[in-house]
Amino acid sequence: MLTKALLVVALALALCGGATALVKASAYSGYARSTGIVVAFRGVTPPPAQKGPQPEPKVAAVVEFTDGSGKAHRFVAGWSWRAPAHALGDRVPVLYPASDPANGVIDSLPEKWGLPLVLGGAATICLVLGLAIGGLRAR
Repeated sequence: MLTKALLVVALALALCGGATALVKASAYSGYARSTGIVVAFRGVTPPPAQKGPQPEPKVAAVVEFTDGSGKAHRFVAGWSWRAPAHALGDRVPVLYPASDPANGVIDSLPEKWGLPLVLGGAATICLVLGLAIGGLRAR
């Protein structure tokens, strides 16, 4: 029973990760490119834990860039870290939808593909556990 449940969860996670990756790939293919500068950091406070140690605060980069027409825009990176992934003043590649430049993203692996990778990794763990448990029970 546990084996089948793990395999179903693995399939569901893999499908969600794949669908998310396809949607993101389709969206990013139409985005314009620019170079931005990390101008600040925004603190992200996780919700308090009910038991155990409290989660550490994280920071997300605030990036400023200019679009193709020369107008300046700012956005907050989608992923936050305990230690900043970039330093203040770092130049970073930016992707943005021309129709809504404020929804830009840093052109990096975690920013663009973090969610599909997390879902794919969880699917892989569930698949391996399900197959291992199923193989042990078959003996």
